[in-house]
Amino acid sequence: ADSPQAGTAPLFSHYYTRQMQAEEVYNSLLAAASLRSKSGENADVLAQARVDWLQQFNRNMGTDDAMEESHFNGSVRQALEMMNGDLIRQTAGSGKDGFLPGLIHSAMPMNDKVQHLFLASLSRKPTGRELSAISKILANAKDKPAAALEDIWWALLNSNEFILDH
Repeated sequence: ADSPQAGTAPLFSHYYTRQMQAEEVYNSLLAAASLRSKSGENADVLAQARVDWLQQFNRNMGTDDAMEESHFNGSVRQALEMMNGDLIRQTAGSGKDGFLPGLIHSAMPMNDKVQHLFLASLSRKPTGRELSAISKILANAKDKPAAALEDIWWALLNSNEFILDH
C-alpha cells in the first residue's frame, strides 16, 4: 500500500528505492573494489579519475551561470562507460590492486568466494537461482577460475541492483 511510485501518498513505512547519483555510483565502485588509497599515495590519480568519470554524466544546463547537472540515466554513453570504462576495468579486473585479486588468491572454497562477491557488491547472499547460473559459469571455466570470478564480479557491478540505493 505504501508505493509512491504507483501514485499513492507516501506513508514512509520503509526506505524507498532510488537510483544512485553518478558520484554515488563512482564512490560505490571504489568502495566495493577496495580501490581507495589508504595512504593517500594515489590521491591525485583518483581525483583526476573521478573528474574524468563524472564528465560522462554531466550536462550543461544552458543557464546564464553555466550550471551543470549530473544525471545517471542509462544513456548509451553511460552504459558503455559502466561496461568498458577505465574505472570498471580497474574495479572488475584481477590486476594487482583491489578486492578481487585478494579474493582470487585466497584459500577459501569457490562457493565462499562467490558469496563474498555478492556481499561486497549487493550486500546480500546469492539466491538459489543465482547460484544455479553461477555453477554453470564455474563449470565452463574449470581451468580458469580467476576469469570466472572476474566475469561474475563484473556482472554484479553492472547489475541494476548495484546502482540502486535501497
